[in-house]
Amino acid sequence: MVYLQSVTQWQKKLRGSRFYLRESLSPTYSNLARYLQERGWHPTRFSRLADFGEQNFQFDLSAAECLEFKNLLAQLVAQYCPHVMLPTYCINDENWPLVFKPNSS
Repeated sequence: MVYLQSVTQWQKKLRGSRFYLRESLSPTYSNLARYLQERGWHPTRFSRLADFGEQNFQFDLSAAECLEFKNLLAQLVAQYCPHVMLPTYCINDENWPLVFKPNSS
């Protein structure tokens, strides 16, 4: 058993990190695939060979719907009554490093 685990770990190091994302399904998958490839990850055609994949995106449906409604509400408020609520900012390709940057206070 220990030998088999050692061989598996050695094989992973040899082949590098792999991911499985069907880029045509989502802009998120497409952007993430590009990001991972820029950092040396390799795509694989088989999900069982991937270290990271679509299974990592199994979000709770009610939480995802809540976030979607929050974003739609923020768009409506910004358009019709911006004085009611503080602005909500979208995360995109340009600003995500700043959004996820730790506070340096």
